[in-house]
Amino acid sequence: VTDQALQSQQQQQGQPSQQQQQQQPPPSQLLLCGLELVLGPELRAVFPVVLNVGVSGRVMLSGDPSSPERLRPAGSIRLEGGVLNLVATQFRLERGHPNSINFSPDTGLDPVVDVALSSSELRAVISGRASAWQDNLSLTAVGPAAAAASAGGGAGGVGVAAGGGASGGSGG
Repeated sequence: VTDQALQSQQQQQGQPSQQQQQQQPPPSQLLLCGLELVLGPELRAVFPVVLNVGVSGRVMLSGDPSSPERLRPAGSIRLEGGVLNLVATQFRLERGHPNSINFSPDTGLDPVVDVALSSSELRAVISGRASAWQDNLSLTAVGPAAAAASAGGGAGGVGVAAGGGASGGSGG
């Protein structure tokens, strides 16, 4: 029996051909069930020149690590002090804000981010899903820029939502 005849016979019987079997990745041999990752107390997330932030927390992982859509994290990571440099502005994490990243098995690897950053001229708050951080970004002028807006008859800080619209804010 030739290879072609064998493949034809297998397809007629509903069996995958040898070539099809070789192309499909094998099922994962590893499944996680409550693997607990403990972060901190001296751990830092660092991207030279751009980011340097303290990180702590606990995240439990369950599911198939070879398939991100089937991995189910649960837990919270806290960002503890640090800086983010964007072009010409250096932001610092606000101490009084939760500054957290919260994972839920229902949302997989798309956590809820709740972070507040301040510079001498801007306050940035991101509160919502990480995948849509741009839609959940609120920028507010603070310091001299807010005072100038207020002196010009504005209502305090001028906020700019990620969608490009302006919103009033309270000066501080």
